[in-house]
This record gives sequence, structure tokens and C-alpha cells, in this order.
Amino acid sequence: MLRPATVYRVAPGRPVCYLSALAVQRALQKQRLGWQRLGEVGRDVLLLLEHEPVYTFGRRGRPQDLRVCLGGATHEAFEQRLKAGPVEHGGRLFVKTDRGGKITWHGPGQLVGYLVLDLSHHTRDLHWYLDGVEEIVKRTLKGYGLAPRSDDEHTGVWVGDEKAAAIGINAARWVTIHGFALNVQPDMASFDVIVPCGIEDFGVTSMEQLMTSQQCPGLGDVAAAVTGHAADVFTLDVEEREVDALDEIVEAEGLSRDCLEEVG
Repeated sequence: MLRPATVYRVAPGRPVCYLSALAVQRALQKQRLGWQRLGEVGRDVLLLLEHEPVYTFGRRGRPQDLRVCLGGATHEAFEQRLKAGPVEHGGRLFVKTDRGGKITWHGPGQLVGYLVLDLSHHTRDLHWYLDGVEEIVKRTLKGYGLAPRSDDEHTGVWVGDEKAAAIGINAARWVTIHGFALNVQPDMASFDVIVPCGIEDFGVTSMEQLMTSQQCPGLGDVAAAVTGHAADVFTLDVEEREVDALDEIVEAEGLSRDCLEEVG
């Protein structure tokens, strides 16, 4: 049986604040946990968007994976600042978050997919779910003639020895948040100031680098491909909506606007 789901695609060229998107995910997760308690079936949600530039530290992230001067601060002091809230340093924004993994960058030209799925209506297995998220990205890249692969040691999706997409997830009572970040046409120099995902021995790449800018599809086309593959992998009956901002999602899902106002 197909599981009902809504895919919200924020229009390309309208990057979203990371903290605001996280707040919306948590509100959607809380809503679905409420449906669980009431015995309601509900529906899943997939958010596809770009972010304003931000560096995020996952649960295993550490300041030692930064390649920038901390202005005399120790790694321990910087980590304490991160735990207290977002840190602006050297014109860059750093955020500690609750996804799996270490440090990565998000920004324009990168397609981010956040999946809010109730695995109680799929398969209650986070390894199965993680494999499914990887499969969505791999099918998308294969559709553009690339040869993606998974790696036994590291999560994410790779082409050769370079990572094309980072993946990090979290879940509460089988309701997931976070997801994947696929490099389509981002400014790859943004990765130079970190050890992406804490992996020293391998690099990162993008669809644009792998295909050349003349061949590389736009974010809208890639988002459409991801939508179709997500429906197939997780057997979803998808309703697609294109929006210009997160507040449209908040209204459509019946969420409180407080979730956005809390992050400014």
C-alpha cells in the first residue's frame, strides 16, 4: 500500500535559514508523534530546498575538523560556544545540530532533502531507512549518467573516491528528521575550510564538476528526479507543492508559527 506524502519544493534561488528549517522539521516530527499517540495514520513529508551558507556539526562533529584560525580560542572553548548556540566566526556561521555525522557545509547550489517519515508505517529499522535515503540519491545520480556508490566505512553517496552527497539522520519513536545534502552546483571552495564529514583521506565533489557546467541540470530538475525516486524507494503516494518560503509549509501543515518566530 502506498503511504501518503507531501513533497514541498522551495523554489530554486530562495535559500532558507538552516535553523528555521530545523525548527520546521522538529514541529513536523512533533505533529507526527502526536498522531502516533492518537492512533492516526497521518502522512509523511519531504522538504527539498537550498540553505543560506552554514557549517553544521553533527553529533560526532568536533572543532578539530576546522581548517580556519579560531582567533586564539582553544578547540574546547569553541565547542562550548557551539553548545550554547550558533557561532559567527570569520564571516561564517557554525551550528551544532542533532543529526548523525560530523561537520559539513550547506549553501546555495546544494540540494538538501529533509525526510519526515513515520517508520511505523514503513519498516522500523534505521539501517533500512538509511539505505533507502542513499538509494534515492544514487538513483538520481545514475539518471544523469554518473556511477554513484555507497561505502562500507562511511555514510553518504560517492562517485569514485569523492563524496557527492552527505547523509545524516535522527529519529524519535521512529519519526525521522534530517536527511541528505547533494552537491549540484555549489561553490565547492566553501568546503576548503573544513575536513568534510571528518574524512581526511577523500575529497568532495559536485554534479557540476563531474558533468561540466554545460551538462549539469538545474536544482529544479534534480529536485523533480529526487521526488520520483523517493516515491519509488519508500512506496509513497506523493502530492507535490512548490513554495517560496517555509512559512507556506507551516501554514499548509497546520503548524504553529511559533516554530519560526522562536529562531527569529
